Amino acid sequence: MNNKYWFEPKRNGWGFTPSSWEGWLATLALMILLLIILETNGLFTGELSADGGLRVIFDIFIIVGIFTVLMKDKVKTGLGWRWGFEKKARRRR
Repeated sequence: MNNKYWFEPKRNGWGFTPSSWEGWLATLALMILLLIILETNGLFTGELSADGGLRVIFDIFIIVGIFTVLMKDKVKTGLGWRWGFEKKARRRR
């Protein structure tokens, strides 16, 4: 198995960002897929109805969820909530 990580975890909060060309390519593929969803539901032509808007939100939620599940093993330290840099133990004088 290839241990090269495609993503780095965000410093604060939950999520990850691309850190290699494979990560950037996967993110670009996700963005293209999301644009296709928006186009097929009529967002760019102004034909998006209220029901269509709910459908778009649902589709985006599902696609991003699938992307996250597929890419979770490619994140350097795994997924999880982060509170910034870990605090170093300070010596008391």
